[in-house]
Amino acid sequence: MASGYKKDFADKLKKCVVLKNGESFNLEKEAKIINPHKMDMGTTSGSTYKNFKVIPKKKQLRRFEDEGKPIVAQSTYMKNFPNWKNGQGDIFHEKHPQYPFYSLPFKGDSSYAMNHNETQQRKLREHNQMLR
Repeated sequence: MASGYKKDFADKLKKCVVLKNGESFNLEKEAKIINPHKMDMGTTSGSTYKNFKVIPKKKQLRRFEDEGKPIVAQSTYMKNFPNWKNGQGDIFHEKHPQYPFYSLPFKGDSSYAMNHNETQQRKLREHNQMLR
């Protein structure tokens, strides 16, 4: 099996001339600058540019003059939304809310103990067995 490329370019590499690095084969097309004169590689910016540091401006501080004006000791927020301090001597709030207190003697029984005893448990088991 052969390809057209293989047929047309079979001996192409045999005809090539390989040059060493640095050797040029066509000086007219070579992009090498040949200048016998010494050149100054400086730029206009390099010769005229003066290095400088950026320093922030010094602030001019003005002396504070106290005019002795009276100061309002309450802001608008404080005036509109006063701090109640949980009713410390305030007529609108109770200091300590009063809850009903019953002083009945404890008899030693509770409603739970009276309603959920062994007889109740036995009746519940019998009822479950009857349903099964």
